[in-house]
Amino acid sequence: MNKFYLTLITFCLLFSACNVSPTPPSLQTNAPIVLPAKEIEWKEFVSEEGRFKVNFPGAPRQSFKEIDTQAGKAKTTIYSVALTEDYFEVRYGDFPAEPDVDRNNLKSYYDFIRDNTLKLQSSTLLSERDLSLNGNPGRELVINFNENYTIYRFFLIGNRIFQTTTRVGISRKDDPQIQERSNKFQDSFQIIEK
Repeated sequence: MNKFYLTLITFCLLFSACNVSPTPPSLQTNAPIVLPAKEIEWKEFVSEEGRFKVNFPGAPRQSFKEIDTQAGKAKTTIYSVALTEDYFEVRYGDFPAEPDVDRNNLKSYYDFIRDNTLKLQSSTLLSERDLSLNGNPGRELVINFNENYTIYRFFLIGNRIFQTTTRVGISRKDDPQIQERSNKFQDSFQIIEK
């Protein structure tokens, strides 16, 4: 197994195993009152360090996750907003050097992430599709994880992997208001070119 795939396993662990975001409050016992959509204030969030911008439905909270690897600590930066019914997140992490992969064919790389995400989270794949962001290939996974409808989008750009996530209870996945918020967030994600 080449060095890149060993590093990739580490990042799969960092992005997938640590990727258990909070259950939306509406799915918890004693759930708070649902915040009406008109009270949600969408704002563009720009991360110069992260080199991205996205519309969040509120001010995001920043956090970090780390795991030890043979090459040292691997770190991911996370920005998230949890609403009453749904959850929004952008995370990114850097490989020590730009991975030695064929940029024109990232299919096996994204297949590897998909397979490990499903395995590590014991989740069910509902759908997937290839994406493009400013000419950079990516992948979208829609999964059922712990009765949550979760959409992941990820892109490998240079030595950085970006992931956007939305999550809602599986029973609310067809709610037009929930779908609109998820699309508004996911579709607004943009890379800031160096």
